[in-house]
Amino acid sequence: MLERCEATFLYIGDYIVEAWNVKVVLIDAETASGCFYKQSPLLSKLSKSSKSSFGLDFPYSPFTDIHLLFMEIIFAMKEGFQADGFLEFLDSDGIPTDYFLEPYITKENRLNGVGRIALKQSSLTLTSMLNSSYLTSLIRTL
Repeated sequence: MLERCEATFLYIGDYIVEAWNVKVVLIDAETASGCFYKQSPLLSKLSKSSKSSFGLDFPYSPFTDIHLLFMEIIFAMKEGFQADGFLEFLDSDGIPTDYFLEPYITKENRLNGVGRIALKQSSLTLTSMLNSSYLTSLIRTL
């Protein structure tokens, strides 16, 4: 979830991160899909169709959670949020913008099985994405 804030920069340990007057608030931790997380008991209570509509019925994908974050930024941009160069970053070093449309997402706008398989077969890695010049330019060490 994105929240508007007064801060232009956020201070995280020894780092200053450009915030564009927006702070990221992590929510929905019960559906976190990281490979190191124990699956929530709440997920086991969902029907197969519910799991499918939220993109939770397929094996782990390292792109699931960052795809959700990037989707939130795209939605915020449609409402006037300024993120200069973000879409260009997605297409060059991030998750290409095609992966935020059908057939790669569920009706709940989450990465589905087709999207997970396609991204797994691509040459993308989280490490290269996170080390892109676009993202590293947002972070300055003190």
